[in-house]
Amino acid sequence: FLKEKISTRNILAIIWETLEKSQLAKEIKEAQERIVLISRRDHLTNLYNRQYFDKALNAEINKARRYKFPLSVLMVDFDKFKTVNQTLGYETGDQILKTSAALIRSMVRNIDLACRYGGDQFGILLPNTSLQGAKILAQRILKEINSHGFDIGDKSFNLTVSIGIASHTDNKYPSPNQDRYPVKQALKALEKAIQQGGNTIQHLPETKSDRTHD
Repeated sequence: FLKEKISTRNILAIIWETLEKSQLAKEIKEAQERIVLISRRDHLTNLYNRQYFDKALNAEINKARRYKFPLSVLMVDFDKFKTVNQTLGYETGDQILKTSAALIRSMVRNIDLACRYGGDQFGILLPNTSLQGAKILAQRILKEINSHGFDIGDKSFNLTVSIGIASHTDNKYPSPNQDRYPVKQALKALEKAIQQGGNTIQHLPETKSDRTHD
């Protein structure tokens, strides 16, 4: 009877210890996952950060090359955002970025990846998306932000953005050090849109039939 009692006690102790270790392992795993998630996110907008965006882009380029999928990138930048910060304050600017990030997040698909690329600039990675599909999303973003009333105190005002698009469908996806790299092309297209006065969309390579959008 004593041996049986001891054995039962030992078994219970072993079970309890196993459960404790299992719970501890679960908590450690969850903590590690939280750390990884935090490292991928921009703390202000909760979009992905630039570092994770760049890694994801390279992975999607490899996938697109392998399966011959189209791939597009959007770069979105507020027009004259520096003036907003200077006249209304950086807290107001931060709130605008948070709101805009939420608007963009509501318009992209689950397979897309939106990030805060830097400052008031957003990058959007669109796997398996042609130039036409990228332009449709760009037009939606431009229109949505332009029509959105940003509330500051008892006042509301509107802002505009410029958008650059790069799209690859020829299965000749370049590496990061080449000029045809999607982000480089999208930034060049964005710069051209800004030079044209903003509130417009440009893409590379250009086509004569569709150069700007209202």
